[in-house]
Amino acid sequence: MNNRLTITVLSLIAMLSSCSEQLYFPSRATAPGVREAMDTKLVVSVKAQDNSGAGNQSSAISPAADFAFSPVDHLGLTLSYNGVTNRKSNDDNDMAVYNGHRFDGGAGYYSNFGRLGFFEMYGGVGGGYISLNGQPDHAFTAHYTHAYLQPAAGVGNQKFMVTGGIRVMYQYYYNFESSNPDLPYTITSNQGQRLGNINGSSFLMIEPFINMEVGYKYIKFNLQTGFSGQAAGEGNITGNSLPAYMSLGIVFNYAPRFSKDDSSGRKKRIKYRKGDE
Repeated sequence: MNNRLTITVLSLIAMLSSCSEQLYFPSRATAPGVREAMDTKLVVSVKAQDNSGAGNQSSAISPAADFAFSPVDHLGLTLSYNGVTNRKSNDDNDMAVYNGHRFDGGAGYYSNFGRLGFFEMYGGVGGGYISLNGQPDHAFTAHYTHAYLQPAAGVGNQKFMVTGGIRVMYQYYYNFESSNPDLPYTITSNQGQRLGNINGSSFLMIEPFINMEVGYKYIKFNLQTGFSGQAAGEGNITGNSLPAYMSLGIVFNYAPRFSKDDSSGRKKRIKYRKGDE
């Protein structure tokens, strides 16, 4: 029994350590959480990435920024940026790193229920690229576009907010470039066999997430975690890496209700002082 367990663990380690290119890195979801007209929110964050044992060109974090604005009640608009910055490839070449950028724009509906609860449904489109440098036979640049639908629900007040949701992402690849003529056909294969050309290929990703905000009403600490599961598409675009992420950031938030609460608090203090007199 122990021998079988040892063999299984060693096989898993070997599989995870093998060379496999990666076309898709999970990125944080834009979780707006706006609750009223003129509610405005900016989240600046970094996503941790495991680059242990990598060379000097690697980075331990990748940046992201999310912006949300509600021009009228029940309507939210979003913009977001996600980067992959000098992320080490999962092989033995310390100089092989991934880089990429992604931009998204979206709109959606939100509704409050009770004192703390809310529901939101957002959709959006975007695109970007991912590249791997440092390996002549495996280096590439791939461009993509995508569209997503994201239902979510949560609870929150001025000091905290917790949101849980699922992003359904349609990913389409085009303009794949590599000096290796076989790579467009093998890049989504963990065993190296030829599959369909990645140019013109599409994939469906299911991505649950949890987003948390804690702090003062105008500025809060943000933590988001989630993972990606490929639901459709030939081969595997996430490679051998664990398709999960965790990001940490700062939330800057303005909402008309904050000013109303400040004004109400001042009136209560003035009334209390007059009562003492």
